[in-house]
Amino acid sequence: MRKLSFDTVVWIIISLALVVMSLLPGCGPARNALHTATPTAPPAAPCTDGARRCNGLIPERCTVTDGVGRWYPLHPLGADLRPAPCALRCVVDDDGAHCAGPAADAGADAAEGGAP
Repeated sequence: MRKLSFDTVVWIIISLALVVMSLLPGCGPARNALHTATPTAPPAAPCTDGARRCNGLIPERCTVTDGVGRWYPLHPLGADLRPAPCALRCVVDDDGAHCAGPAADAGADAAEGGAP
């Protein structure tokens, strides 16, 4: 059986402690530290809980936990660990941020045979 190095044991203990602390109520700093260390987690950003936006072609929603806001994509991550973008465009309206088809004026141009 292979022995673990001292450094490896220390990292395992620290990681387990962070995971356990993050599950306990009132351990926001540990939860945020664990979140910050996760490569696929969005970075902390100032935002209002529940706000929605388009980040390029990616619809996002703000979630504030323990006083730290983060913009989460509304689409799942792909194999490249990036959120799937909208095919045509992203819009924010009464329904929130979401993917949409062609703009209304683009559809009118197409129906009329295109712009001159």
